[in-house]
Amino acid sequence: MSLVRGEICTSMTRRMLYRFEDFEIDSGSMRLFRSGEPVAAEPQVIMLLLLLVRKHGETVTKAEINDAVWDGRIVSASALTSRLRAARAAIDDDGSSQRLIRTIPNIGLRFVGNVETVSTGAPSSPGADWLSWPMRWASRRPRLLAGLAAALLAMGTGIYLWLQPPHALRSQFEVTYNAAISGHNTRPLTFLSLKGCMTACLEETEFYCKSFDFSSIRKTCDLSNASAEDVGGLKTDYYRNPYDHYARKPSDGQEQQSAPRQ
Repeated sequence: MSLVRGEICTSMTRRMLYRFEDFEIDSGSMRLFRSGEPVAAEPQVIMLLLLLVRKHGETVTKAEINDAVWDGRIVSASALTSRLRAARAAIDDDGSSQRLIRTIPNIGLRFVGNVETVSTGAPSSPGADWLSWPMRWASRRPRLLAGLAAALLAMGTGIYLWLQPPHALRSQFEVTYNAAISGHNTRPLTFLSLKGCMTACLEETEFYCKSFDFSSIRKTCDLSNASAEDVGGLKTDYYRNPYDHYARKPSDGQEQQSAPRQ
């Protein structure tokens, strides 16, 4: 955002009133009034008038106008001419008399009317100071960037785990075939491969996944926050158990929360 435009946005958050003759510009609502009645004008016309009355008595260069009204974008001379004509018409001025807005040849414009500046002491409404959104964005940007960084980190961790070869993931678990921790499952998952089940256990954030039961026939995976030791052992005594039990090996510094025995 340009420096000139930033100054205008700052004034709008303070809600300044600029009065000249029987006109008044409200920097908060970005509206022009005459004798208390609103005057129809485009936003860029109001911005041009606001810039000129704020710097009344000073010559405002074409570069400053371009910076404030068009945010530094390159525009044609006809664009400035049309906005200037509309601004003069809105305050009963014209290019011949130049009663309020005077053209300084080859330099810029100068507002020559008497201006009274009044601070209301109250901020403008959220919907009114629409041009101050870059300042609000700047104040919120650190929190937004922190949230984005956390999301990218979580996504990167998931991608890293998913790209690991099966043997790399398998080395983090101890398997007991034809056994299950049935009855102590915390989260059932379906339609997962063994690799997907291992990844889900390692990525779980709502609880510490200590183990899971996996069925290669049913393609189901039951995550658990308990280990065989927590529940007094695994079930192996029922007919044709389709599950294998995978116990997560504790990592260095990882505190595992024990589930209560049942």
